[in-house]
Amino acid sequence: YSENLKLYIKDFTDKEILALREEVQKTVFSGVRADSLQKIIQAKFKTSESKAKFLAKQEISLLTSKYKYAKYQSLGFEKYKWSISGTRTRPDHRALNGKIFYFSDPPITNQNTGARNNPGEDYNCDCVAIPIMD
Repeated sequence: YSENLKLYIKDFTDKEILALREEVQKTVFSGVRADSLQKIIQAKFKTSESKAKFLAKQEISLLTSKYKYAKYQSLGFEKYKWSISGTRTRPDHRALNGKIFYFSDPPITNQNTGARNNPGEDYNCDCVAIPIMD
């Protein structure tokens, strides 16, 4: 998670992304809540309140997803069922609901761009992976 520069952040340099993800990982694993992380991001990276709020939510979601996937795979889970969470799910994600995918081969989550993601990795995604054991 912390060294993945493919998951870029608009208007952030590679160095800032690495520093942000390091801060998020340290903060989340120490038990700090999203609202406190938002304040840290705003102060440390000189962002607006709204961007800090978005980044806190997005980066916690991304970190949590990556952590869960690593844990699932270490336990032998290779597949999952896509599950939507809530009513404000984008159509491309809603179409994936209930379908089975491999962690190593994520589905297309944006038909316009062809982007591929596992649940929780895409921008503002609240979907979850329900692991499946063969």
